[in-house]
Amino acid sequence: MSLKTLITIASIVFSQLVFSQNSLELYNNTDKMIYACYAYYDYSNKCWSTVGWYKVESYSTTTINLGNYSNDVYIHGYSVNEGTFWVSETYNRWGSGFSFCVDPKNKFNIRYADKSNCENKRSFTQRKIVAGVNKWTFNF
Repeated sequence: MSLKTLITIASIVFSQLVFSQNSLELYNNTDKMIYACYAYYDYSNKCWSTVGWYKVESYSTTTINLGNYSNDVYIHGYSVNEGTFWVSETYNRWGSGFSFCVDPKNKFNIRYADKSNCENKRSFTQRKIVAGVNKWTFNF
């Protein structure tokens, strides 16, 4: 192989690593619609931000494009049990360990979501984002 060919191959591989598109694929393995959101570290604002809501239909997938982001994300989701009487039975929630602010009713992008003094903090589960497609499954 010539030096020129090696340099060309190396530059292609390097450009794919630097400009890789990372995604978060959310799979709903339940018979209910799930509303999902995620938290990520926003390097341009130097803070944790939360983004939501993404609808994930029953037994289907929703993909979120994260660009070249490759750090931890935190995932939260909920589904509503229609026709339940007790408030505690109204929701199924996914997430544990980390709390961030959300807007329970509207689409949102909240900066400083870990430090904000809000009454709507929810639990999120940590997931490491690596290059390529990153999968997360909601199960009962």
